Amino acid sequence: MQKVRELDFLIIGAMKSATSSLHKYLLEHNGIYLPPEKEAPFFSDDNRFDQGYSCYFKDFFRDASLDVLLGTVTPLYMMNPAVPQRIKDTCPNVKLIAILRDPIERAYSHYLMAVRIWGETRTFEEAMVNQLQKDRLTEARQNGSYWRNYIVFGEYGRILKEYFDLFPQEHIKIKYMDELVTTPYAFMSDLFDYLGLSNVTIRSLGKKFHDSKKKGFMPIVAHVALNTKLRLVGKYLLQGRMRRRIRFWLGLHRSHSGGDVDSAFRISSETQKKLQNLYLADVRSLSNLTRDSPYWIANWQRHGEH
Repeated sequence: MQKVRELDFLIIGAMKSATSSLHKYLLEHNGIYLPPEKEAPFFSDDNRFDQGYSCYFKDFFRDASLDVLLGTVTPLYMMNPAVPQRIKDTCPNVKLIAILRDPIERAYSHYLMAVRIWGETRTFEEAMVNQLQKDRLTEARQNGSYWRNYIVFGEYGRILKEYFDLFPQEHIKIKYMDELVTTPYAFMSDLFDYLGLSNVTIRSLGKKFHDSKKKGFMPIVAHVALNTKLRLVGKYLLQGRMRRRIRFWLGLHRSHSGGDVDSAFRISSETQKKLQNLYLADVRSLSNLTRDSPYWIANWQRHGEH
């Protein structure tokens, strides 16, 4: 039986760090094949993982030619502790890319997404009071499916250490979201160079996809989507690729529809300080892994001066 080809690269996260925009940009390179559904999770999806890599490859990559790089943009891979070992066992030579954002800004953006899509009714401050509790943090760190904790998925040092323990450092590329925003051409050129690809002009470069400051269309849609009986009906009526694509494009429509979220959503200085204190030890761990100091440290210091 012919061995199934390994993926060439994986963008593993982080969630709410411009991965949707990055997916769109990469789709424009003719030397890359990405599933159009963007995330296409395998290593974080227990059911799909149990079906086997060959089945997954057939579902998502059967249309790819032999002369292109294969990859996915799947932020869930920084949200599930089982993922790094699964990737190592299945695609040991894969190149990994993580794009990171100020973890406090990421947590706030994650919260806004929950307001927009899942009907989060607490203020950000109320959510933080609850989620900063020690037992809540421990539960969320251990349970990769507990994605509605907005804090723990910004603990990049803790999360990425598992990858650095399993993969050689030259197979892990750490990039920062602020570089994509301020110097997008240089960001993409460096990424293409890391992947061994020629540099190309990205027509949509600089365009933003998915805005957490926008509300989705009709909050009732989220409740319908969460209705167990209706989801079961959809599961049997819509199969395979069609169901995945409808779910993906529905998500895009939610993300781009509606008006601005209430301007009262703000991070207080007190909450900012609590989150900084929580993240500082993790930032040091991240710096030890990357041998670099992330840009948000300077931003925090300036914030503390005011």
